[in-house]
Parts: sequence; C-alpha cells; structure tokens
Amino acid sequence: VSLSASGRLSSPGQALEVWGSCVTKSRQKIGETLAKLEVLGSRLSVLFSIMFVLVCMSVALFLLLEAMDFAGTGELPNLALIMQLISTLLDFVIYGAMLLVMRSIAKDVACGCSPFTIAHASQIRVVAWLFIAGFVLGILASPGFVSVVDAGGVHVGLASDQLTDYPIVPIDVKSVVGAVVCFSLSSVWKYGALLQADSDDYL
Repeated sequence: VSLSASGRLSSPGQALEVWGSCVTKSRQKIGETLAKLEVLGSRLSVLFSIMFVLVCMSVALFLLLEAMDFAGTGELPNLALIMQLISTLLDFVIYGAMLLVMRSIAKDVACGCSPFTIAHASQIRVVAWLFIAGFVLGILASPGFVSVVDAGGVHVGLASDQLTDYPIVPIDVKSVVGAVVCFSLSSVWKYGALLQADSDDYL
C-alpha cells in the first residue's frame, strides 16, 4: 500500500503498476543507450581499421625509401643506423598494436558484448611491454649511448660549457608514460573483467 499524489492510499495493484511502468521506462532508456553504444562501437571499429591500414602503408613507404637510399649509396649501414631503423619500426609496431587493441574493444561493444575481458587486459599489457622495449631500444640506438660505450665511462653533473664535449643520451619520456598508463589500464581492465565474470555467475 502506498500514498497517492492526493494523499490517499492507493491499492497494491496500482502501486505495482506504477513500479512496473518505471522499470519499463528504465529498461527502454538502457536499451536505447546500448543501441547507441553499439553503433558508436561499429563506427570506431571501422575507423581503427582504416588507421591501422594507414600505419601499414606508412611502414611500407618508410621501408621503400630506406631501400632506395641504400641502393643509391651502395654502402652497408652501420650498427647505429640499423638500431635507429629498428627503433622507428618498433614505434610503428606500437601504434599498430594500440589500434588493433582498440579495434578489438570497439568490435566487442558493437556486438553488444562487454569490453572488459582478460584477453583485452593481456593485450594492453603487451602494448606496455612494447613501450618499454621502445624505451630501451631508443637509448641503445642513440649516438650518444654509442659514444659513451666507446669512451668507456659515464659522466654525471656536467657544467653548461662542457655539454658540447660529452655525448648526450636521450630519455624517451613518452615511452615511460605510455608504459605506466598501459600497465595501469591493464590492471583496471583485468579487475573489470573479474567483476563482470563474478556478476555473470551471480546472475
């Protein structure tokens, strides 16, 4: 029994009817929102696929230009140049891997499935390790690191007028931040997947 708008008691049947109407409206809103998300996921999936193709075309163009440059000079590239080429290719691999992961998540949303899965968490963690590999390779490929290795020592706390006399080893902050963000997202994604599995088992 509940109170009506006029202050009178309504019958249990009327209260149940009002409650059922509210539940129906709530389900309709949820359904409309899910439908919009599925459309958005489908569009994002297509967008990420196009971007992945563009990355692949960029890699092919980059390799073609490097091959033409090598054919023009006729000289074998040194180790430092090879490391720089590998570092650049690894950057393309990271971009491609990120696009593939986002495309996979968008496809799950488009199909009406939960994007929080252990597989996606593992994929994001792989991207994090690629960032770390890019960070390490960027240091190894830098001319400054090669000079330090050749010199046999590292000098710390140089004065400003001495910077031109010593090699500089670059630190790729972007890769460090990317790795931290991806490791954090992977943990959050795994936690969400476990909660989703627990909710499915409960239902």
